Amino acid sequence: MAGNPESPPRRTVHAAIVLAIAAIAAFGLVAVVHEATRDRIAATARARALARFDQVLRGLPV
Repeated sequence: MAGNPESPPRRTVHAAIVLAIAAIAAFGLVAVVHEATRDRIAATARARALARFDQVLRGLPV
């Protein structure tokens, strides 16, 4: 341990800071992807719902 200038508490703080930065970056990336795909996901959900309604309505007698 004599060759290691960082003490265990200092390494722990450093690791916590690195982890916090990685978590913030990951959260930001997820938020950006969510914003970029929100409209496409909503349009797909609407299209699937309309397709199900169409399928049900086609089975009804006229």
